[in-house]
Amino acid sequence: MLKAKYDSEAEIPAAVKEHYAERDGAWHLVLDTADNGNADVEKLQRALDSERRGRADAVKKAAQEREALEQELATLRAKVKPDDGAANPALEQMKTQIKALQDALKTADEKAATAERESAEGRFLDEVRREAAPFVLDSPGVLDDFIERRVRIHIKRDENGEFIFVNGKDPRYSLKNPGQLMPAKEFIAEVAIKAPEAAYQLRPSRGAGVTGNNGTRTGASPFAVRRGAPHDEYMSVKQAAEKAGQQVGLIPD
Repeated sequence: MLKAKYDSEAEIPAAVKEHYAERDGAWHLVLDTADNGNADVEKLQRALDSERRGRADAVKKAAQEREALEQELATLRAKVKPDDGAANPALEQMKTQIKALQDALKTADEKAATAERESAEGRFLDEVRREAAPFVLDSPGVLDDFIERRVRIHIKRDENGEFIFVNGKDPRYSLKNPGQLMPAKEFIAEVAIKAPEAAYQLRPSRGAGVTGNNGTRTGASPFAVRRGAPHDEYMSVKQAAEKAGQQVGLIPD
């Protein structure tokens, strides 16, 4: 998944460097937007494709390392002859080497499993990020914050190793196509951006206020938060409003 921010230019993968710009001493992901507020999906798609190739290479490399260890272990085992009880330093050395290779193979298995899991999760979140981008403010860190707080808490990996959207512990099914798992596009449109607490992160044309089930603005509230404010600022205002028995309002742009 494309990171929202890098602390230094040197950390940015060369394939996606063109999509980052320096702001306030850090390098932030920049999504070019059209007049209607939709993200430049084609440029983002190219960057995501590059990231996917990198993850696929990591999975392939981990598998190759494991295969090489298996071959080395098989070769070494073929050299071991039955122990006749006599002291045999060469045999003991080979046994030690076999144990080391077995440990290395276990580590390689864990590395391969991690690479595969991260690749699968990355592909899933890439799609989510692409679907969410047209709705979310094009400000540093907002899209990443939206994904972490409004989306990631609603996904899990099923018994087949696939990442899916959930409602609590249960799979979340499509409203438009009953019986099918909810796709990323529908989750963003029907769940994530309709959460009242997500409104401060959304574009003016997409979002509304942060109170009420219908998302109406409450500009008259003394407890208001500006659109695109950091999450901790929003939480501070929200907690103050709750203590006063009030609702959070969204400051119009």
